[in-house]
Amino acid sequence: MRLPALAAAGGNYQPEAAGRLLAYYLPQPDPDGRLTLKLQGYTKAVELTVFNAVGQPVRTLTVPAGRLDQALDLSQLPSGVYMLRARTEGGLDVRRIVKE
Repeated sequence: MRLPALAAAGGNYQPEAAGRLLAYYLPQPDPDGRLTLKLQGYTKAVELTVFNAVGQPVRTLTVPAGRLDQALDLSQLPSGVYMLRARTEGGLDVRRIVKE
């Protein structure tokens, strides 16, 4: 299965077809751990998982289909680099989160 290309975080990428994945977050880099995820092109529920630097899942939540914005609170986690994985039946998207 071929996954869609990733868009630059904060860019103005528009999915070419329904079901294309795009997730990015604001602000960047993240000063306090409170993010707003922007989800575009998702036609089904999205499972979001945040992984720490050694690959352990530290947060997981499911976003219902059709929701374009999702709050994500990582304020209880220490500063560092995290990976955000957005997964649906159609594929996945991975983004880096830097928490200062």
